[in-house]
Amino acid sequence: MKASEVRQMAALADRHFWFRGTRKVILDWARKTTSSDLSDLKIADVGCGPGTTLAYLSDVTNLVGVDLSSCALSLAKERAPGAQLVAADAAHIPLASQSFDLVFCLDMLEHLPEPEKAASEIYRILEPGAHLVATVPAWQFLFGEHDHALGHHRRYRKKGFKELLEQAGFTDIRVSYYNTALFPPIAILRGGKKLFTRSSTQETDSHESDLRTLPKPMNRFLEGLIASERHILKRMNLPFGVSLIASARRPE
Repeated sequence: MKASEVRQMAALADRHFWFRGTRKVILDWARKTTSSDLSDLKIADVGCGPGTTLAYLSDVTNLVGVDLSSCALSLAKERAPGAQLVAADAAHIPLASQSFDLVFCLDMLEHLPEPEKAASEIYRILEPGAHLVATVPAWQFLFGEHDHALGHHRRYRKKGFKELLEQAGFTDIRVSYYNTALFPPIAILRGGKKLFTRSSTQETDSHESDLRTLPKPMNRFLEGLIASERHILKRMNLPFGVSLIASARRPE
């Protein structure tokens, strides 16, 4: 991911509806998965970026963030001063085997040419019986300028995401789509962009993500819309969405 996108992500993380809404869904999912107070667990965030999730876990005593980007880790240090930060490729994580109760891997696997290696490494550092909570962007037909700007290699379907985790050795896998409410407008927006690009005679290698500052009322509304899905996910999986969320366990 370009350093400019990392900095923009860090600048927006505390107030942008996407980060605020999705973190409420993800952390609620993690609490339900582990049946634990997260502050009592030893947690690693693999692909921590500029510390967006680490900042939400400030009450966790044993907290480790892993990322390859020096720019991201510098920003994460400011946002989560209590976390131990490790500069490493997710395919070669320099952490002890069987040493974590919970690992987050949030919107990271799509950045890797060989995500299987990262999934295996995450499996290795989890204690037997411990859990992974992971998210990825969904539906390859939505792949566009936003994905190019963020350095994505792919977007996932539910089946492919589950198979990736199964191949790494995980069991008790639950996968659901989420960000369901935003799926129709995002599909229309990105589909329109693709049509415009095809009809345009101009080509460019410059790409920008969809991250934008919105008016406060709209931002609050969209945050609440995304966050409300956590209540549905307590009872059932969602059939489609912009993203996928999964929990999986390393067997004992």
